[in-house]
Amino acid sequence: MADQDELLAFFPVVVQVSQVEGAEELNQGLLKAIYEIKETVPNTKPPGWCCEVYTTIRTPYGLLERQEFKGFLTIAREKILKYAQGLRYDVEKFPPRINECWVNVYSATNAQEVHRHPNSVFSGIYYVKAPKGCAPTLFHSEVSDVMLDPPLVERTRLNTQVQHIDAVEGRMVIFRSWLRHSVLPSTIDEERVTIAFNVTM
Repeated sequence: MADQDELLAFFPVVVQVSQVEGAEELNQGLLKAIYEIKETVPNTKPPGWCCEVYTTIRTPYGLLERQEFKGFLTIAREKILKYAQGLRYDVEKFPPRINECWVNVYSATNAQEVHRHPNSVFSGIYYVKAPKGCAPTLFHSEVSDVMLDPPLVERTRLNTQVQHIDAVEGRMVIFRSWLRHSVLPSTIDEERVTIAFNVTM
């Protein structure tokens, strides 16, 4: 009898990547609102962040109530529901709810260190402005800093410890909030603009 060997991928990390329809028109309105916010709302970058980036995280100035973000939030809720249903979570008894939403504006050399989003179930990133050459979002394996990597002949999805997703205007990425992620320093002079959000159930 011949040997039967099978590679099984246990405990998959599931990330949903969507391209939003009508993103060009949506982004024009979002960018106008975001730059107005940047002119009037101070940077609320937490003291623990080592990176330099303009952000409205943890500010009482909420995007969830702003009229300019209502269309975006409708789309985000639809994508969140699709993600949760795809993973067979109980959305009937425990409907997903966006509880936090903020903007990030990355200028030249700005980056974001490796981090998670605590006290939430899902998190998301939407790329409002992503010029050619801007930094991707890196997703890091939970074992990447606690296990020794064997030498690789080829990097594949079964052995990689870091996976990147390119920043593309109109792209929305949704993932479990425990998944560590980061942004490399920008190497271009144009700004990279994102909206991030957290979700509870």
